[in-house]
Amino acid sequence: METIKYQRIEVTPTPTSSFPQMVIITKTPKKYKWLEGKKFISEYKCKAYIDEYLRELSLISITKVAKKDLAELGLEEF
Repeated sequence: METIKYQRIEVTPTPTSSFPQMVIITKTPKKYKWLEGKKFISEYKCKAYIDEYLRELSLISITKVAKKDLAELGLEEF
C-alpha cells in the first residue's frame, strides 16, 4: 500500500471488506497531532476534511489580525 502525502500530512490506505477505499491519517506535523488515527471512507473525503480544517485555521488567524488592526485604528468591535 502506498502512503499519500497531502498538505504535509501522510494518509495510508487501510481497506476493509465493507470499505475498500478506507484511509487513515498516519503522520502529521506537531500542531495537527490530534488528527493522527482519524479514519475516512475515501481519500477524497480525507482531503476535503483536511482542506476544510486548514481553511478554518486560516480564517481564525485572519480574523484575529483584522480585529487587532481595527483596535489600532480606534474602531470598536460590533
